[in-house]
Amino acid sequence: MKIAITGATGFIGQRLMELSSAQGHSCVALSRDNYRAAVMDGVDAIVHLAGEPVAQRWSSDVKDRILRSRVEGTGNLVDAMGKMERKPKVLVCASAIGFYGARGDEVMVETSSPGTGYLPDVCVAWESAADRAAQLGVRVVKLR
Repeated sequence: MKIAITGATGFIGQRLMELSSAQGHSCVALSRDNYRAAVMDGVDAIVHLAGEPVAQRWSSDVKDRILRSRVEGTGNLVDAMGKMERKPKVLVCASAIGFYGARGDEVMVETSSPGTGYLPDVCVAWESAADRAAQLGVRVVKLR
């Protein structure tokens, strides 16, 4: 299987590249840098992990970067998929458990509604951008 990974230099992305390669998959790292960007044509799956780090002090500027990196970044990826002659079979898109918000001891399941506040709002917009890939016939998997 040929897998394209965004965020391939990050904590999870590096390990995913290593493990997938060790299992015999062909992996390419996608980059915003035109000189380092891999061609997506021919990939069977895209794993989208890229985004501004959340583990930092949240100023209004940082919050804007977190939102834009996820929503615009995912939208750009889906737009690029739309131009592909052969679409990947699946888009695995990182999201966050923050989708559910702070709900105390309430048990959350995949079908639970989103919480309220900044992070749930980011996750809803982020996942909505990823859902556009389904209109291209690509299965969308959201990691929370």
